[in-house]
Amino acid sequence: MREVRKPHVAVIGGGVTGAITALTLAEDGYPVVVLEKAAVGNGASSRSAAAIRQQFSTPVTVRGMRFATEYYRKFAACYDCESMHFQRGYLVLYRDADALDKARTRQKIQHDCGLTEAVILTPEQTVRQFPYVQAAELAGATWCPTDGFLTPDVIYQTAFTRARVLGAQMRQNTPVTGVVRSGNCITALMTPHGNVAADIVINATGIWTPRNVVEVLQCSQIPITPMKVYLYFRDMRGVEMSDWPFIVTQSGAYCRTERPHQSERLLMGWITNRSSQKTLLFEDDFQD
Repeated sequence: MREVRKPHVAVIGGGVTGAITALTLAEDGYPVVVLEKAAVGNGASSRSAAAIRQQFSTPVTVRGMRFATEYYRKFAACYDCESMHFQRGYLVLYRDADALDKARTRQKIQHDCGLTEAVILTPEQTVRQFPYVQAAELAGATWCPTDGFLTPDVIYQTAFTRARVLGAQMRQNTPVTGVVRSGNCITALMTPHGNVAADIVINATGIWTPRNVVEVLQCSQIPITPMKVYLYFRDMRGVEMSDWPFIVTQSGAYCRTERPHQSERLLMGWITNRSSQKTLLFEDDFQD
């Protein structure tokens, strides 16, 4: 019986998405090459707060994030690496009663999708469980103990290492500059170091897609609007933060410990609309 050749896959982007995609395909026996225009993890993967939450407002997103949470929970044991998923919980603080009512509506959807551990907390319950939170102007909070944050560098380094063992190729400093087509199909990607043949092309560039990929691949525009994120780090020696969850406020500010083993450093962030610089409400202005 003649063996059927599996199609060659080219993955564009060397961040977490590209790494997990390459690993999964390599495990399934696909020939894979990853093309990264700079260095592995050079984009958003190494510059984000790495939150992983399930508290969304559409069933498909809630179910998808529940799957992702379980996948990352098992990742370290499966690939024999250091822990990279920290389920410290996700605490969202609201000072606006209307926004909290919308959170209640979202939570009904979350419970219907199996995320029953997500709960609404009164101001009194919030302060009792998290005594470092001030009750003044607090309308309430949402709390999900299985949410948390990741250490992306462990994920993409481990995934690419394992994918290479299985035969995947990783080409850094290799931007895609154009495509070779046969009819409506892409047959190869053009790079400064030569063409890369591909039966299937996977875009794993995330927020960089509108800027870097759409024109090069000559494909349809994808409605992605980047949000500018500011990250700050503060030395908090003398403050016990080892059990702090990922804390988010309605104004768009958030914080967590930098890493579980560096609990004396606080990572703080703030997100705005890139075009208008308007501060975003965490849940209501984000599109799931």
